[in-house]
Amino acid sequence: SLQSKHKVVFEQTEKFVQERYEQLALGLRALEGTKLADSPLYPYLMREVVTEPLHRLIALRWQEVNGASTEVTAATRRQCLDKLAAKQGAAQVEALAKLAAALAKGKDDKESGKEAAKETKDEKGKKGKRAKGKRGDDSDDEEAKETTTTNDVVDLYHAAASDCHIFCRKVDKKREKAAIQEQRAVAREKLKDEALSDDLQICQLGLRIALLGDAMPGLAFPMEMWALKLVAQSLGSEALRDEAVALLNSIEKGADAVALEAAVAAWRSRGLGGGEKPAD
Repeated sequence: SLQSKHKVVFEQTEKFVQERYEQLALGLRALEGTKLADSPLYPYLMREVVTEPLHRLIALRWQEVNGASTEVTAATRRQCLDKLAAKQGAAQVEALAKLAAALAKGKDDKESGKEAAKETKDEKGKKGKRAKGKRGDDSDDEEAKETTTTNDVVDLYHAAASDCHIFCRKVDKKREKAAIQEQRAVAREKLKDEALSDDLQICQLGLRIALLGDAMPGLAFPMEMWALKLVAQSLGSEALRDEAVALLNSIEKGADAVALEAAVAAWRSRGLGGGEKPAD
């Protein structure tokens, strides 16, 4: 029946949205902790973690209101929200619209930055300093210069999910510690795989484990040289930082094959040992 089909879609969306909420909360904390909140890794996190759950939430609301399913994409998102607002009233889709605006702002686009600022300017009671830097907006308009803090983004996501009857549990210290253990086990298992021979992937996994040693679970970064270098330079241990940067430079410059192989093997071994600070 239509009702049972809707229930299945809701349950699938609920699970997915809750999982991504945890990834967002941990990822934003890690960006703050590594002082990378103003780097290109912020829009990367927003794009990778927020886009799909936002689209699913809008689709869920669409089905609830119109009794029919629809596929929401980046190209149709605004149109779907406008149609829902016309049918339900702007107040009913405000939380979804604000999350969409924050996502658009995360793309470092000047015009969408202004839109996100206007969407969030009425948010009251938010504490914490404004994030450093004005992403993609040098306008003199004070409203356009507004920028959301990482806490605001987590709150916007939580509110949008709640508006669709999905409860996202706050990620506390206990859950954060558990996530560190889980992510370390997963990364080490991948590093142990003898079939793994991609130097950049080995470097990325080692960086993840080193970040976990800094109590920074959830930092999202692609397996691309620019991102790996940013993360390597943010590590808490100077020795690990130097080793990671040197390894990436060797990979980038195509260093002597034997020396590079030895350096990659040493980094891999370090990761399997937990990412501890190497002996001087």
